[in-house]
Amino acid sequence: MRAGPGRLPGLAGFAPAAVQAAELAMQQGRRRLALSILEAAWRQAPHPDIGRAYAQLDPAGHLLVDGLVRGWVEAKNMKQAEAVLSTMRAAGVKPNVVTYTTLVRGWVEAKDMQ
Repeated sequence: MRAGPGRLPGLAGFAPAAVQAAELAMQQGRRRLALSILEAAWRQAPHPDIGRAYAQLDPAGHLLVDGLVRGWVEAKNMKQAEAVLSTMRAAGVKPNVVTYTTLVRGWVEAKDMQ
């Protein structure tokens, strides 16, 4: 059974398996598949190990930071969005305009809800 968009049969909710599958894809020179595996796993069940593996595939960190921050903002969890930003800064990843714009949008929406 092949994994469709956003689906990982047998890997759902099991971050170590998704990370290992992505590592195997990278060993085969299939970077795009590795990214897809990690992205699908993250959508099913966000986990720090998946974030770390994705960061290794995206050395600049922009895809990771922007995607994770956007995900937490959409989930209306600004505390987690800010935690991602802090973690990535500590890892030496500099946020970009997209990252800050996403955070500002989240803060504005959170304020409107209070």
